[in-house]
Amino acid sequence: MEIKPEGSLVIIIPGLKARGNSKPGISKIFYKKIMHNYIINASIQIVPIVQDRHPYEWVDEAIAVIQQSGIKYEVGPFATVIEGKYDDVMKVINDINEYLYSKNCNEWICNAQIQVRSKGDITGEEKTEKFVK
Repeated sequence: MEIKPEGSLVIIIPGLKARGNSKPGISKIFYKKIMHNYIINASIQIVPIVQDRHPYEWVDEAIAVIQQSGIKYEVGPFATVIEGKYDDVMKVINDINEYLYSKNCNEWICNAQIQVRSKGDITGEEKTEKFVK
């Protein structure tokens, strides 16, 4: 029985020789989760490739997922900026894709830009405050 360390990521690599094994098989590599818990920000744009309804309707539903998450956000004409702890931001991005899939959106592009600072918070306000009148 293999025990996965809590909070770790398992990467399975088919065809890689495991240590002490001369035959290629499946190797599992454990990585301890080390991403920090600082504030990050991301820009997310959903581009529905659909003909069943107007693309804006899908975009509105994606924004509703963001609103329901409780994460800080700002809707723009081309993308929505979200801000929060790393895991929360990544969860929202995942939740949007899961929602669109669950509602049978035929196809979409999810453009995401994510900014992470290794040793502290990075906020949208910090990046734009000098331009606000």
